[in-house]
Amino acid sequence: MVCIQAVPAAVYFLYIQLYGTQLFHVGLLFQIDDPNYWILPVISMSLGNIAFYGMWLRRYMIDESNKDYVRLAKAKGLSEGNVMFKHIFRNAFVPLAQYIPTAFLNTVIGSIYIESLYSIPGMGGLLVTVIKKHDNAMVQGIVLLYACVGVLGLLLGDLMMVMLDPRISLGKKAGDR
Repeated sequence: MVCIQAVPAAVYFLYIQLYGTQLFHVGLLFQIDDPNYWILPVISMSLGNIAFYGMWLRRYMIDESNKDYVRLAKAKGLSEGNVMFKHIFRNAFVPLAQYIPTAFLNTVIGSIYIESLYSIPGMGGLLVTVIKKHDNAMVQGIVLLYACVGVLGLLLGDLMMVMLDPRISLGKKAGDR
């Protein structure tokens, strides 16, 4: 996980393309009709997010496992699996829930490079093309769309945190400043 985070994405994208085409017996040019051609772009776009969540979830779970309420649950005789999923995982996942929609945005933004690497027609390639052609109206439209997706992602992340943890609220309570 740490190696994936340490290596620049462009490097492991090229390795995935180089070795993945041989492993899955697919060509370098994308074909929308063949599902085998979807495997490499999906792996390329999701690998960084999987490494991020794996690394941070491990850290948060270790932090949560050392807290008093976990020791109390174990002392009460709850099973290890029950303590792990109902107490540790649930509380460790709350800070990560905020970044799930943002990870989707990063995937969309990363598609600019992936689309050019695998010759996939899409908005990422379109953005590069309209920038080269100096079509400012189209550039502004695509960037505005990406910005709206980003703001919506951050809002959804906050809403997910509220749904997962009842202690978090979006509004003021009586007596708050």
